[in-house]
Amino acid sequence: MKCQREGCAEEFQPKRSDQKYCSPACATKAYNMSRTKPRELPGPRPCGNPDCDQVITPTREQPDKQYCSASCKERAHSIRRRQPKKQTPLHVFCAQGRTYKEISVQFGWGKEQIDSELAKPVEGYTLFKTRNYSYEEIFVFLPVIEDEIKVEPRVWEYRLQPDGEPYMLVQFPDDLPFEKIKIISLADIHRGAVGHDEELFLEYINWIATTPNVFVVVGGDALEEAYGDSCRGVAVYEQNERPQDARMSLLRILARIAHKILVVIPGNHERRARKSDFDPLEWIAMKLDIPYFRGPVWLDVLWHGNVYDFWIQHGETNSKTEGGKMNAAMAPLKWQDFTMFTLYHHVHDSAVKKVMRYRRDRVNFRLAEAKQYIVISPAFMNYLGTYAWERGMPPGAKGSVACELYANGDYHASS
Repeated sequence: MKCQREGCAEEFQPKRSDQKYCSPACATKAYNMSRTKPRELPGPRPCGNPDCDQVITPTREQPDKQYCSASCKERAHSIRRRQPKKQTPLHVFCAQGRTYKEISVQFGWGKEQIDSELAKPVEGYTLFKTRNYSYEEIFVFLPVIEDEIKVEPRVWEYRLQPDGEPYMLVQFPDDLPFEKIKIISLADIHRGAVGHDEELFLEYINWIATTPNVFVVVGGDALEEAYGDSCRGVAVYEQNERPQDARMSLLRILARIAHKILVVIPGNHERRARKSDFDPLEWIAMKLDIPYFRGPVWLDVLWHGNVYDFWIQHGETNSKTEGGKMNAAMAPLKWQDFTMFTLYHHVHDSAVKKVMRYRRDRVNFRLAEAKQYIVISPAFMNYLGTYAWERGMPPGAKGSVACELYANGDYHASS
């Protein structure tokens, strides 16, 4: 290979793939030559004085020359000084408290004109009048805080059991242009926790918001809600948002899909706030006008004359094995009637088990085979840096599981 320094034609064998010069000395000379190489001069240009018609040619001594003479330079500066300055809007100037005198000096107005200008409405701002320590009247424009949460209208209707029992009906209109409806579970989000996977969670929110046939149940532990006495005082240091900030951010995120959330139930993390008689997830559901239950709920979905039934609970097991988790999820099957979908959360895992049952068909006097799905829904938590990683627990599953309801009465669950 030939050395790339100008004036050197030495052939050499490169020791690195990016080597350009035959020796360190040649590399140093090439660097010095690049620094001392004369800069290419710009072409002729008009004088910077707008009243002058001369054309100037930059030289080596003055490569950035802009004026043909000192008098033209002074003339150009004089013109710029006489140009009126761009006026600062009144509401910007009064972003901090200003007196009549300060406003008058800034804008040259008298008291009547100041009152007239202050009386004009400014979109997005509200005028506040107060007084300083000298008891002079001061004026300040403060931005309007948009606290209204806007929720899109639902395409479905619901009814709660009138005696307060944890049972509800959701009815979808038959004219929806869907072959199937997907109901997914958003649970174990742990908003506010250091391990919360915000990127994946927002990806799901965007998908739900833009996919017409997807609807949601919120299965608890949506918030981290760690306090000074949580997990012997350690959990509070595993948050990157204060509980009240996490509630507000989750409220605004869920507002995008509030019209698609069928029901909300809490988890053990929301129950941490019960000691002060406050349920943060209930507060969010109330703000977004979403049905809420403080525990497990029976849900019947009605569509095209079909009934699709659900049992939804957060869960409580401490089991670490797949079999133990599934046994906890299947426990309600022992004491309740036939249910198509049993949804279980809490364990940060993902599993779908199909169980076949026989039911009495008393109308046609025969036995009918029916399927039940036991669904363990995953979480929205990262692994490294979390308590699971510290304790040597395996990484949890992330995302959700879909329960698919078909217009012809069929149904499936898939992870």
